[in-house]
Amino acid sequence: MKHHYFKISISYFALCSLALIMLIPSSAWAGRKKLMSVRSAKLIAKRGLVESVYGVKLRREDKVIDVVNGIFQATAESKTKGRLMGTTEDEIVYDKEKDIAKVSVSITLENVSALTGIQFPDPSLKITRVGFATSTPESSAPLKAIRVAEIDAYTQLAEEILGFDLESKSKVENYILTSDVIKSKLVAAIFMAELVNYGWEGDDKDAYVTLKINTDTISQILGQGIVSDGIVQVTGYGATVDDYVAPKFVQAPKPTGKKANNEEMQEPKVNQGGVIEKSLDVLPK
Repeated sequence: MKHHYFKISISYFALCSLALIMLIPSSAWAGRKKLMSVRSAKLIAKRGLVESVYGVKLRREDKVIDVVNGIFQATAESKTKGRLMGTTEDEIVYDKEKDIAKVSVSITLENVSALTGIQFPDPSLKITRVGFATSTPESSAPLKAIRVAEIDAYTQLAEEILGFDLESKSKVENYILTSDVIKSKLVAAIFMAELVNYGWEGDDKDAYVTLKINTDTISQILGQGIVSDGIVQVTGYGATVDDYVAPKFVQAPKPTGKKANNEEMQEPKVNQGGVIEKSLDVLPK
């Protein structure tokens, strides 16, 4: 009898628990999404600080495989590592409707000197970076694009200040361009990049990030001159919408003449914690 009563008690408890769960408003479940998005945005913003004050290693390759058929390939990679202390969270904004968090963090070079021992010309200079994050896949496209734009800006700065390698090979037969290949390669590291501007533009909401580097400051830190003098500023871009479809290989018109038959074509291989809740216009309308 006691055993039967125990089973009934367990079943009653389970039903009561289920009823309580069903009574919890849906807004309560959104709390974890906000916390995760805000935390991720903080880490992304702080990654930007590390890339600025410690530097970022870059590798980029661009290939125009076949100008005739419009085949283009580009890859880029970045890597950074560093220790932070004494950062300030200047602004935390959360868009509850889109589940997008925006966090702005900063650090003074004086705090960086305390960690690294590097002597900066202006220790009072404050470096600020911004991070966006979401825990909702439907909101991620423009946030991915802003990172792409950021890496694109880094590589452009490196190309401008340090240079890059370019190789090209073209072939013409009987006044017809039969192949045209261009390759560029960058392997470099840069630091002291400062955020100037960022945002989204156009119907597809493509992202852009503007960064600058004061090469005079770098020269003073390194104790050696750099080819570029003064401020170098670039704008990188990232696509929100993947609308590119690689064209199928189409053989160029065969030239007339003796070589026509021998021609070979190769297939191209929070309210809490100071969180502000408001709308963030980073998604396509």
